Amino acid sequence: MTLFVPQWATNLNYSAGPDVGTPTKVDPSSAPNGFIAGVIAAPQHVNFLIAGLSAVLAPAARRAFTIAALHLRELRLEGTTITDTAEALGVVALPSGVIALLKTDVTFWVGDWSRPEALVGVGTSSTIDGNVRDVARRTTDDRLVAIGTDSGVGGGATSFSTTDGATWAPGSNGSGLNPHRIVWSAQADRFVISLADDNNVWLTDDGTATGAAFPSTGLANAEDTNGLAVCDVGTASEQIFICGSLTGAIGRPAFRKSADGGATWSAGTQLPAGVYAGIGCLVGDGGSLAWWCGTLTGGTGINVAVSGTGTVWATVATLSPPAGTTFSTSSNPRILRCPDTGLMVIVAPLTSANGFNALYASIGGSITSSDWFGPKLMGPSVNVNGFAIAGGRLFATRNEMIFASDGVGSE
Repeated sequence: MTLFVPQWATNLNYSAGPDVGTPTKVDPSSAPNGFIAGVIAAPQHVNFLIAGLSAVLAPAARRAFTIAALHLRELRLEGTTITDTAEALGVVALPSGVIALLKTDVTFWVGDWSRPEALVGVGTSSTIDGNVRDVARRTTDDRLVAIGTDSGVGGGATSFSTTDGATWAPGSNGSGLNPHRIVWSAQADRFVISLADDNNVWLTDDGTATGAAFPSTGLANAEDTNGLAVCDVGTASEQIFICGSLTGAIGRPAFRKSADGGATWSAGTQLPAGVYAGIGCLVGDGGSLAWWCGTLTGGTGINVAVSGTGTVWATVATLSPPAGTTFSTSSNPRILRCPDTGLMVIVAPLTSANGFNALYASIGGSITSSDWFGPKLMGPSVNVNGFAIAGGRLFATRNEMIFASDGVGSE
């Protein structure tokens, strides 16, 4: 899905047809007369029409998009008991278009209406008996692997499903670990799991102990657990990026990247010291880019940056908080991206709005400050780990409640 109008005649010179090598841009023959019979329209004419139409429709389109993407309503869970009140969940879109939503003691299939189908709980038949943090799908066989905490061994755990979440089986335990995010690496055919309070990642071929390893990234993340996120960029020469901080460099985000499915890591770059209040958050776009956001010192803004290499980051947008508020400097914002539609959402805790979160949304590949819609306020505040996105829909959980936006759709 895209909300951006395509450009016409972007080549400087013609590359095909009888005018190869000559300019595609010519002066309009008669602006007052408009189009003249028998005279071909210049590319400028087409661009003018497209741009003018976009300018007229943009306000209505943006408002409709904002309502669809950022307005959450409670899902109807009558008859289903949820005892897991942690503000954490995982969602993943299945090939059918149904979304699998995971809490610890119950899994749901979520369709287009407000009453989801309750299935077996992840915690009742698996090694996860604490909160579920994330889930990923292996596209070769649709195996789901969920990560969370296992209070029985005091560490992290995985569970896996080969039935689209209808049933779950125990995966691997990791005493003392704190798994935080998970992606599937197509290049290495393995799942890569980031550890929230460690400088390592956890690799697993299928969610069980087979192939488990703990290669060091050389990053630390002592000040906040939200920033150590893994994203799978998924290009032909696939890169996996991870964000943290160097030892002793609190508030100075640093990046590492891996081209072999997380087995080895090379240095990226650091963002300037003293500019950011924390290490921010990272996500991949499913193509060639990685996206990052972080709060400026003082909470006056959030910068959004993009990179295709992990070594050069370009700031493409700066988001402002609602009037009379500032962004929290003690809790990182979170950036999420839907792999199915391209919808991106930033959840940013506020410090002076009675415990509210500010939500921002955007979609498309060329994103600037004007392409982010919001802020919309959500309160009472939900922990940023209580949000997830899939199938063009934003989800959130607070206590035993689950909320979802209306989807922006895949087409």
